[in-house]
Amino acid sequence: MKIGKRTGKDTQRGFTVIEMALATTTLLVGIMSISAATLRMYQTGRQNHEKTLAYNAVHAVAERINSASAVASSSPDTWVETILDTYGPGGTIGSSFEVDGLTPQVGSSRVGVIQIITDETMTDEEIGTVMGMPRDLNGDGDALDTDVSGDARMLAILVTARWRDKGVKAYLKHPLYIMGY
Repeated sequence: MKIGKRTGKDTQRGFTVIEMALATTTLLVGIMSISAATLRMYQTGRQNHEKTLAYNAVHAVAERINSASAVASSSPDTWVETILDTYGPGGTIGSSFEVDGLTPQVGSSRVGVIQIITDETMTDEEIGTVMGMPRDLNGDGDALDTDVSGDARMLAILVTARWRDKGVKAYLKHPLYIMGY
């Protein structure tokens, strides 16, 4: 063991306060970045899950309507009445539906809505989606009738899911046509 004066090499052991502050700041920035990315991935996953629930529900309802139309078309004279009595407002199934896992928007009691369009004069802008409207729904050669609920050969239907996603309104629309012959 040597006793004596400290050399310059001995005084440079350890980290300075500035080096420690820089290392801590770098570590904190990295942790915050990872936390923000994890949170965003969780939110994106939740949004994708909700969209999948809505997509599956809307398409299942559209398939049920299409199947009901095929069955009801065996009686062309009552086809429109059967569809309206089943999926119209106040129908046996009704014009709205629940989607498990989704919260209805404020002012709505249910997430899903079925809109059966019986007015040939409605435009795509009025409906809120591209369906090629106005369109001749009863096959009389014009698209001027405002109510074809008695003699339609084809119906335009819009199945929509509207839900709240962390306070933001989200929706999914599925337009379709069904035929009565």
